[in-house]
Amino acid sequence: MAKFTLIILVMFGILNLFGRKAKSDKELLVVFYNVENLFDYKDDTNSQDDDYQPEGKLRWDEKRFLKKINDLTKVFTSIDITSLPAIIGLCEIENENVLEELISKTALKDGNYGIIHKDSPDERGVDVGLLYRKDLISCEKFEHIEVIFPSDINDRTRDILYFCGVAHGEKIHVIVNHWSSRREGTEISEPKRMHQASLVRKKVNEIQALDPTAKIIVTGDFNDMPSDKSISQILKACDKKEGNPKEELYNLMSDAAQRGMGTINHKGAWMMFDQMIVSYNLINAKKGYFCEFNGGNIFNPKWLMYKNPKTGDYTPNKTYGGDSYYGGYSDHLPIYLRLKYKK
Repeated sequence: MAKFTLIILVMFGILNLFGRKAKSDKELLVVFYNVENLFDYKDDTNSQDDDYQPEGKLRWDEKRFLKKINDLTKVFTSIDITSLPAIIGLCEIENENVLEELISKTALKDGNYGIIHKDSPDERGVDVGLLYRKDLISCEKFEHIEVIFPSDINDRTRDILYFCGVAHGEKIHVIVNHWSSRREGTEISEPKRMHQASLVRKKVNEIQALDPTAKIIVTGDFNDMPSDKSISQILKACDKKEGNPKEELYNLMSDAAQRGMGTINHKGAWMMFDQMIVSYNLINAKKGYFCEFNGGNIFNPKWLMYKNPKTGDYTPNKTYGGDSYYGGYSDHLPIYLRLKYKK
């Protein structure tokens, strides 16, 4: 009986292995994560990284850096234990070196990742970036869209990143964002996000003009909610589940936001700043890659959270709180989208 059970378990394991392989051959896991100031510990004249030095205010050294990139890798490898993400959009990264370290010194080295990154003129020295698995998707083209605010051309921020990849002969367009924060207050910061939204909308229009059937993903940390003007009016990302609006995009995170869920917690309130937004061609696709109306997900296992001992509430377990080192993952939660495939 024991031998028979062992045979069954072995057979089940083999079938499960084949199932995992077949699944990863077609499906594409797309992840976005604001990784909360992923700086290396070396001096970079292109960024304001004095605090992120071993002798700096935050005492950021090799040990803390290596812990950080291994913690981030734990997140990326846990979203789907059967397959590494095909595409990872990132923000709050210092430079290309941190991405090279991330994919060479952690379990992500098995992902055969390519890097898309450019140092931006952001005043804080943080950029957006993208990793893609070269065994699953090839890079056809990419573009770094510079953000220049009409109200103040000297106010510099991170670029918007556009990536066009090809998987199974089909183009997938991805636009990665990190819009201006709310730190300066609504009156000053909202027009900045409105302008950034207009730049993304312009790029979407360009893509759709060349290919009305284009499958587009707009993702990032928008520092705005799905219902805010920048998202709903300028970018034209809605939550309509009927019809096929020609210009509008569909916000996969709208329903969760309306239920009070979010990716960042500010003074006890959840905010859905990180979003996955797609063209309706991805939802209504008759063949090839597609997603579903409920395809946007927040990855929020308990081990990724901090439990307040007084209230029992869970919030993202961040790396720093002010100058205090907590050793957590990030002050944001990652989001993800699974692209399925049909012939």
